[in-house]
Amino acid sequence: MDNKVTISDFAKLTKSTLKTILYYHKIGLLKEPKRSDGDIACMELRNLHG
Repeated sequence: MDNKVTISDFAKLTKSTLKTILYYHKIGLLKEPKRSDGDIACMELRNLHG
């Protein structure tokens, strides 16, 4: 199983919104997402566990 998902999928998994996830990045609650080869921001699923 891949341990990374797009930010949109991460928002769905956390029952949040993309806007909220981006805000959490801005204020430092979440780390900046890594970028895939296609320059898509991907979140690590371990962020779901704190």
